[in-house]
This record gives sequence, structure tokens and C-alpha cells, in this order.
Amino acid sequence: MHMGEFPLNNPYYDAAIAENAVLRERLRRLLEDNARQERRIAELGHMATVDAVTGVLNSNTIRGLLRDKIERYNGTPFALFVGDVDRFKDVNDTLGHDRGDELLNLIGSYLDDHLRQSDVSGVVGRPGGDEFWIIADLIPRADRFEGDRMTPEERCKKLHMKLDSGLKAVIAEFRKSQNPGELVLPEGVGTLSIGYAIYVPGESVKDFTSRVDKNMYTEKRSRVDEK
Repeated sequence: MHMGEFPLNNPYYDAAIAENAVLRERLRRLLEDNARQERRIAELGHMATVDAVTGVLNSNTIRGLLRDKIERYNGTPFALFVGDVDRFKDVNDTLGHDRGDELLNLIGSYLDDHLRQSDVSGVVGRPGGDEFWIIADLIPRADRFEGDRMTPEERCKKLHMKLDSGLKAVIAEFRKSQNPGELVLPEGVGTLSIGYAIYVPGESVKDFTSRVDKNMYTEKRSRVDEK
């Protein structure tokens, strides 16, 4: 037997093998526990920032992002879009709260998906109730729109028109998906009125959101006048 070798029937060798197996099993369990803890931390972080009904950013997160964007404003133009579901109470009263939540989820998903594919970057959130916010940077994505010369106002109008058009289709599909025997939504119920404004340097969060709200309600009144 060479120096340093153990015979296969050496009790010390058998004990070392057994101890090594025990250590490997302990390490495996520690790694599994660590992975579970990391997943749980990620889940809690997700729950802390995301709205449970719609999957978009929740109230605290979207409001905090707007506040931070204003406090750290660096000259890059951005806009706030506010959407409010028309006569949402009638949706709940007619179809029930589950279907009302379904409509909110469809709207939130559409807004989020459309923004990801648009020529601007931004985030979507639900500050509460049947209201949605979009914070959109008004400069083109360099990798998609090289040479784009649209002004911030033109870009806002373009985004507003596309959102309005797309949402009409989403809400039309929601109406078609009504269950047999379900009451029919009255005309003008469940649509989304959207107002927007471009941030003016020095404007406070309160003044800015109030200005956007005013534009949104002007849009809502114009929809009523059209009926």
C-alpha cells in the first residue's frame, strides 16, 4: 500500500465517507432553503409594488415615481396621462364586482402592453379605484426611431389617439364576452376618458396632477356631449 492510501476496509475511511455524505446533504438543504427565501423575498417585493387586481404598478409606487421624477427633473420632457373609466359604478352594479375587476384588468393589461411597444418609454399604474396613470418620457427610443422629429406635444397626441382607439376595441370585446343572461351595459359605460399634460418645470406634484385631472374631465364631458 502506498503512503497516504487507505485500505477499503479502513474504519476511518468509512467514517470520512459517511461524514462527507452528511455534509453534502446539509449543504443541499441550505441551498434549497436559501432559494426558497430568495423566491419569497422576490414575491414580497412584487406584492409591495404591483396592484393585485390589474397587475400594473400600485398606488404607492406610481405616485412615488411621479414625485421622484418631478423632484429630480433634468429637463427631459415627460407627460402624465390619466384615464378614468366612464360610469364604472354602473359596470359593478350591472355586471357585478368580479366583472368590474375583469374590465380593470383588461384595461391595465392593454395600457401596459401598448406602452411597451410604443415609441416612448414609461410606466403604467393604478393610483386607485377606476383610475389609471401613465408616466411617459417624450423622447423617442433611439433604437427604434432614429431621426424622429416629433415635438413632445405631437408625441402626446399620437399616444393619446392610439390609446383611445385601442381601448375602444378592448372594451368592445369585453362587451361581447358577456355571459348568457347577463345584463347589457348601457352605452357609454365602461369606456375610458383620458387626459394628459406635459410637465412644466417648477410645477408641484399637486398642481401638475390637478392640471391633468382637469384635462381628463374635459375629455369626459366631451364624450357625454357626443352621446
